[in-house]
Amino acid sequence: VTATLTAAGWASGQQTLTIAGLGATQNGVIGLSQNITDEQLSAASEAEMYICGQAAGSVTIAANGAVPTCDIPVVVILLG
Repeated sequence: VTATLTAAGWASGQQTLTIAGLGATQNGVIGLSQNITDEQLSAASEAEMYICGQAAGSVTIAANGAVPTCDIPVVVILLG
């Protein structure tokens, strides 16, 4: 599943993504998409992002570092 952490979507250093088919306790992997630009990669690295919450259909990402000022494309792989 592809998604985008938008520059405008951050609130208090967190952003929630809607992920169709994600269960509340389902395991998965989230990472940067293959078409990420140098600017986006730099912003993602500086953000030190991590998953801080999960619910049915959504995952919440937090920035432990600088909140990105550009959109960050991500890919989510859902495990059975």
